[in-house]
Amino acid sequence: MQKSKVNLGLKSSGEFNLEERRQIIEEYLQSDCTKREIWYKYTGQEHEKGYLLNWMRQLGYQVPEKRVKFVSTKTLAMSNKAKESVEVTQLKEKIKQLEKALVSSELRATAYETMIEIAEKELKISIKKKSNTKTIFTIKMRQPKIGLSKLCWLFGVTRQAYYQSFYRAEFPRN
Repeated sequence: MQKSKVNLGLKSSGEFNLEERRQIIEEYLQSDCTKREIWYKYTGQEHEKGYLLNWMRQLGYQVPEKRVKFVSTKTLAMSNKAKESVEVTQLKEKIKQLEKALVSSELRATAYETMIEIAEKELKISIKKKSNTKTIFTIKMRQPKIGLSKLCWLFGVTRQAYYQSFYRAEFPRN
């Protein structure tokens, strides 16, 4: 026996006969649509108010155990704002931590530079100039993932100057 398709127009909940209700429930169960979407399709109303579940119980359909609770757009917007405010607060805390770490790193770098300057004056050797290429080469060998350009930038040396110094040390002129 082939089911005839009932012409369903926009109606209120009480105007649907049993066959129409059965067809609406079948569509809900077979499609990926939500109850709210199905209800809007057939009634034009935003809120379903539990009619589909009641119809399912009346007509002997098994009510799905997993019920999706629909939230109003205001509640959804409020929960999104709450989530965003939590995320914003967490990000602000992370920024504060990173700023503190940056300040301590800058202080450490200044201390090291001062130590090098004092050692250069007292020992009368140029540590910065002579050791840059050796230091860059050593770091590059130990940490191959760090790019040469980044290391040269870190020590204030151009790549050209690095290579010139490197080749001078490796291949001295007689």
